[in-house]
Amino acid sequence: MVTGTDALTRLRQLRWFRARGVTWVEHVRALREIEQGLRSPAVARNPPPAFTVVVPVYSRPWNAALSVALGLATPGVARVVVCLNDPGFRTADLMLPDDPRLVVLRTPTRRGPVERYRAVAEFDGDYFFSPDDDVFLPPLRVAELMCALAREPASPHGFYGQHYSAAERRFSQGVVRRSGQVHVLNRAYAFTRKHLDRYLALLQQLEVDRDGIALDDDIVLSFCGDALPQVHDLGPYVDCPSEASRPLARWARSDADSVRGRLIERLSHDVGMPPSAKPLAPQPSFAWHPRGALAAALFHATPAGWLLRAGQRALGRR
Repeated sequence: MVTGTDALTRLRQLRWFRARGVTWVEHVRALREIEQGLRSPAVARNPPPAFTVVVPVYSRPWNAALSVALGLATPGVARVVVCLNDPGFRTADLMLPDDPRLVVLRTPTRRGPVERYRAVAEFDGDYFFSPDDDVFLPPLRVAELMCALAREPASPHGFYGQHYSAAERRFSQGVVRRSGQVHVLNRAYAFTRKHLDRYLALLQQLEVDRDGIALDDDIVLSFCGDALPQVHDLGPYVDCPSEASRPLARWARSDADSVRGRLIERLSHDVGMPPSAKPLAPQPSFAWHPRGALAAALFHATPAGWLLRAGQRALGRR
C-alpha cells in the first residue's frame, strides 16, 4: 500500500468522488478553490485570530499531505500539528511539506482520535481547528469558520453535525450545508482553549483508557461548550471516498448508534442534557431533471455503476 500521496496528486484523485450535499458543479468549484489555495496563499477579507491546526493521522495516511498543506495555506494559522496515531507509519512516507510551522508528534502505540486533543494541549494559543482525516475544506472557508468561533466562543463550531432524540435514542443523518445549532459536531471542529480544558477534564471523568480507541471524540467535544455546538454553511467541500468505509469510518460501524447513544446519555447525565436545538432550514435538494433521470437509468443499466464504486474503493485506499 502506498502510504503517502502529495497534496496536488491526492486532490486530483478525488475529482471523481462528490461529497454529500454538493452538486457536481459545486464539487468542481471546491476542487478549484482548494487547488488555488494550495498554489498561492489565500488572503482573507476578514482575517481570523491566530490559531493552531491539528491533523490526526490514524487510518488514512494517503490524505495526510493534503490535509497538512491545506492547514498551512489557511490564513491565520500559527502552526500545524500532525498527530501520528499509528507508530507503524513513518513520517518520511507521508510526503509532508517542509514548513517551519509544521510539528509532527508520534504516539508510541496505536491510539484513537481523542489523542489529537491531548497532543495539542501542550501548545499555547486560544483557538484550534481539527478536521478529520477524510474531509477537505478550502482554506478561506476554514478562515470563515474561525472568525465565527472568535465572534461566538461559547460553543464549538463546525460545518457538519447531528441532532439526537433522547426519546427515540436516535441520531439524525448528517446536518450539512445549513447553519444553526446541533447536538453533536462531526468531521471538523473549531474550538477554544476553554473547550480543550473541559475536554481533557471530561476524559478523566470518563476514565478513558490511555489509547482511547473506543471513544467517539466528537460527542465529548460537543459537551464542552456553554451552549450547543453550531454548524455553518461553508459551501462545497471535498470528501475522501473512504469516509463511509466500514473498516475505516467509525460512524459506519454496525454498533455505532448504540455506542454513541450510550455515551451521549452518560454525558447528558453527568454534564447536563443539551437543550433542544432550534429548527434548521431544510436540507438543500437538487432538481431532478428528465435528462438526469435518463442518465441515472443508463448508469444503473450498464456496468458504469459497478466501475464507479470500484474506482471509489480504489481511490479511498490509495
